[in-house]
Amino acid sequence: QQPPTQRPAPPPISVQNIKGNIFQVKGGAGANTGFVVSDKEVVVIDAKMTEESAKQMLSEIRKVTPNQVTTIVLTHSDGDHVNGLIGFPAGLDIVSHDNTRDHMVKAFTSEEQLAHLPTITFSERLSLHVGSGKKSTRVDLLHFGPAHTNGDVVVFFPEERVAFIGDLM
Repeated sequence: QQPPTQRPAPPPISVQNIKGNIFQVKGGAGANTGFVVSDKEVVVIDAKMTEESAKQMLSEIRKVTPNQVTTIVLTHSDGDHVNGLIGFPAGLDIVSHDNTRDHMVKAFTSEEQLAHLPTITFSERLSLHVGSGKKSTRVDLLHFGPAHTNGDVVVFFPEERVAFIGDLM
């Protein structure tokens, strides 16, 4: 009988500046994620797969800015994008497509998970403004219809011409 195979440890988390105040997070357990820093806050895109990876990501974000994470935008409901939500503090705004929230309601079973359900949902399009005044960054959340899931969201920064597309490619 063969010994059970162990999964290799995920690569360490690293942060890469994409453009201006927009960053990509690679490594850790789960999908690549991102965040945008404003004069007052941080908005995170996707939450990694595990509590540990989410906490590691938060630690890396603190190396970039002292600003607090206020919002998490979810590109869809797959576990490698949402299971890390429990590693974030409670009470954050969590934004997703309506269908993503519906999938999470069905999949989440623990009280801790249910405390991290999306608090803001939309069906086709939602624009957010990260920060204030002239330093505000516009973020358009766009749903083009069923694709990888029926709740996929493209996170588009129109002025910077940057997009986070979850698992659409």
